[in-house]
Amino acid sequence: MKIYLFDNAIDSFEWSLRHLRTFLETDSNFENPDISTTYLKQAILCLNSALELFFKERISAINPLLIYEHIEINNLPQVFIDYYAKQQNGEIDEPLYNYVIENTELHTIDYSKCIELYCSLYSVAQGHKKNFIELNGIRNKLTHLGIKSQEEYYILAGRIADILNYVHYNIIMKIDYLPTRLENICLEIFNIESVLSNLEESIWRIANESRIEEICNNIISYSNCEEIQKYLQEKKILASFGSTFDADYVYSIYTMKRDDNEDTEICSIYGSVQNNALFISDSDLNDGPVFAILPLIDLNSKHPRFYISNDENGTNIPEFQGQSDFWKEKPYSAHFSYVPYGKNKIIEMLKKIINYMSIIEFKPFTP
Repeated sequence: MKIYLFDNAIDSFEWSLRHLRTFLETDSNFENPDISTTYLKQAILCLNSALELFFKERISAINPLLIYEHIEINNLPQVFIDYYAKQQNGEIDEPLYNYVIENTELHTIDYSKCIELYCSLYSVAQGHKKNFIELNGIRNKLTHLGIKSQEEYYILAGRIADILNYVHYNIIMKIDYLPTRLENICLEIFNIESVLSNLEESIWRIANESRIEEICNNIISYSNCEEIQKYLQEKKILASFGSTFDADYVYSIYTMKRDDNEDTEICSIYGSVQNNALFISDSDLNDGPVFAILPLIDLNSKHPRFYISNDENGTNIPEFQGQSDFWKEKPYSAHFSYVPYGKNKIIEMLKKIINYMSIIEFKPFTP
């Protein structure tokens, strides 16, 4: 049985990828908007349409009735009753969505409701949801006003990269569909997403490099102070904090020595472009623990402040890289305090990292 709703979504998505590829080949740095904006606009229009169709198909997989407006169980439109009666009698072999289109003018839910319902049903991280919502706003803005600055463009590039990544791993790879076609789409997504992500990160890094380096050097300096070195000795841990400005998104790494005398990366300072912030968290676990968040805009003020975990071993945050500003939102906001950026609180944060190190158990190496 054909999934016509998904066919339409895939068609719109492939057109979005084509327009994005043309745009990136024409003007990836957005230096000639008079020439390139039309490709970017068409890419966003198609991507916006594809998302809506993808979401409706995934919602329909749970219950086809959920994508229609004003449906009451006690007063179902006759077209639904006819459809299910024919399905029971083996008289029909097509999705409800297509039968309804052919036999009535019932409307499906709009894009905003679609996002809310899809994100609730599939427990989508807040950061992804925010990008879905923003894309629709960007679509409307592009249609009427266009994009006027590189800063707007690089923010948009990051949002599109995140959405492509989400569609790749959470929708396309979980659908039973034409495997060769999906394989080609996934390869195209990977190539385009990589370019967009690198563009977004590079301009942000250039703009903030000196400030990030200053912050990292400051934290490294405090990690070598007498109080922290004594605390490491008390916990019987050998560890060191060092900068690593040659890695993408990572600017500093806390390394711990294992029993076999090998070094293991335990904690890193990550750059979060969309949040304009630095995250201090475990190097390998996407679910945390998170020890601190340093919003760059807050550190540039006269009285700089940052967010520190209230939990002794850091706070576990599911998919923290995709959770938007989770430290300000329930249920995680209760786990973070907004504190002055200075020696005392940085040392407190470093001790939490060391506490976390003290409970780590390394699995024995097996060749």
